[in-house]
Amino acid sequence: MSSDWYPGIKRFCDYWEHAQALQQAFDVFEQAFAEENDSCIDASQSLIECAFRIIIEDINNSVDSIKKQDKSSTKHDTRGFKKLLSDAKDALKLTEREDVDFAELIDRHFELAEKISSFRNTYGPVCHGRARSLRRLSMHHRRAIVLAADAVITFLHEIYLEKEPDPMWPYERYEHFGGSNNKIDEQVRLDVEPRNEDENFLRIKVVFPNGDTFPLTVLPSELLFEIDKQAYKQAQSVCREISPSSEIEEE
Repeated sequence: MSSDWYPGIKRFCDYWEHAQALQQAFDVFEQAFAEENDSCIDASQSLIECAFRIIIEDINNSVDSIKKQDKSSTKHDTRGFKKLLSDAKDALKLTEREDVDFAELIDRHFELAEKISSFRNTYGPVCHGRARSLRRLSMHHRRAIVLAADAVITFLHEIYLEKEPDPMWPYERYEHFGGSNNKIDEQVRLDVEPRNEDENFLRIKVVFPNGDTFPLTVLPSELLFEIDKQAYKQAQSVCREISPSSEIEEE
């Protein structure tokens, strides 16, 4: 068995690379899978629950919930799996689609996710704290669970990608907005205004294609740190050489 068994899970985790709880769950999953350990059943369930939470919170844009999620471990959500299923369907507005065949497909995927949860609760090595009394599961059972989890997460991700991502979501990356980035680069102008001698910050005027403007102020250090770490490091070194007697305190 290799990572070819879960390409959808890998794509989802690569897309949300800054989601700490998801990456922790993925690390546990990959280790258990590589070791052909039955704990990959629990890890598969953790991945599905993380995927549900990320998409729900992304669409609802709840920053407080994001912080709580990052601080949480890979333990299963106390709201219950059925509540997560319901919230995910509502967030993605899957219940509003009128196509009967598509609606049935949705139900089958979410039913599959629920079956994975039930299977894990009964046969998983953790079993929510209950003593394990069953013999070691076969490789075929593990394969079935991994394939099912990959199908659910792939389906969830593809439906999510049909929606326009929100740049305000902390985990979204610049690369996720290829089409929008190109349009902005072509149509939006940035004008740097002259700087007064007693000012450290830059004044930038953003000029939109409809003529509206938006003022920005940014410190050189902030600009370099956010855009080019190597340039920031070079500036840091040069400034220390020019002013060796001044101490640069780092918090």
